[in-house]
Amino acid sequence: MRPDETLKVRQRRFEADLPDELLECLERSYARIDHPDGYVVVELLTDSPHLTAFFTGNWARASQSQRGTVQARIVALRGDAISYDLPASLDGSRWFSRKTNSALYLGNSSYTNLKITVRGLLAAIKNDTVMWVHGCTLSIRDNDEDYGILLLGRSGAGKTTITSKIRQLLGDHVRVVNDDYGAVSLATQEVAFTGERRLHMKYMSVATLASQLHPTPATHWSEDFNGDRFDATARLLIDPSEVFGPRGFKVRSNLRSIVVVGRDVARMSSDMSAADILDLVVNGEFSEYYGAPERFFNGSLFLLGETDVRTHRAKYQQLFDNVGVHFVNNVESSDAAARQVLETVVPNERLKQLIG
Repeated sequence: MRPDETLKVRQRRFEADLPDELLECLERSYARIDHPDGYVVVELLTDSPHLTAFFTGNWARASQSQRGTVQARIVALRGDAISYDLPASLDGSRWFSRKTNSALYLGNSSYTNLKITVRGLLAAIKNDTVMWVHGCTLSIRDNDEDYGILLLGRSGAGKTTITSKIRQLLGDHVRVVNDDYGAVSLATQEVAFTGERRLHMKYMSVATLASQLHPTPATHWSEDFNGDRFDATARLLIDPSEVFGPRGFKVRSNLRSIVVVGRDVARMSSDMSAADILDLVVNGEFSEYYGAPERFFNGSLFLLGETDVRTHRAKYQQLFDNVGVHFVNNVESSDAAARQVLETVVPNERLKQLIG
């Protein structure tokens, strides 16, 4: 197993397997994760100091009063089941209890695995107006005009590189709302920053977005770093202002366009209707990271049956109908893809002149 490899999700009512005396020995931490209509409080119970440190370093901390509104819970144990006198059948998977919106896994101390579990639980919360998406959300602004753009695509489609190129082309006219994951209001089409204290990013993403930075484990909390900042498994926690600058982040924006980024030499952008794009998103493209098609371009989703697929498809259908969606095939260069994104979705003529 790779250091950051995620455990497969399976469904089980696991609460009865966890004795109270075990839970009482675990450290509890609480995160507040913001979305356009409010926030979600996630509780972590773990015996891993590493996971506690990364969890509390990554997310905003929930206040004492907010801790009474927990909507998602994770139990992460660093040993295998026999270490805790638990059923051996609990090993080797992430267990999801739909009734309590909780997850349990053992024997994996990778924070990447924990973060993906957090994302899966956020998307599993029953909320008809909030939708969690894996993508880069940008705010492009000129005078009083604000264009919120969501870039969707499988892991490795080039969203981060295209974001970097757009920032190079438009400079101070573009700000980042969410670099990789966040929520959209289906009622208002507003997007909001998750409120993370520090971003959990790949070293290679930092190198792409802020090449002047040279973080190391001596300066930033890190995982799986072997000295190569382009190693796809190496990750760190980093302040948003370090990557995007003190004015490079925006807390909220109104979503005006969605661009689905693909990587398929056999597919032509002009051939893709909105229905075609929806089918592509639902079915996903093959992701080397997950070793399988990444459905909805979101490998963190808990897709445990056709009901889950229909639920998420309906949300994407509503989002695409309300906002509009385009397809860009990133098969030439990231510069060409970035220009195509901007030429497709930005109606402002002055900004188009900046593109060149």
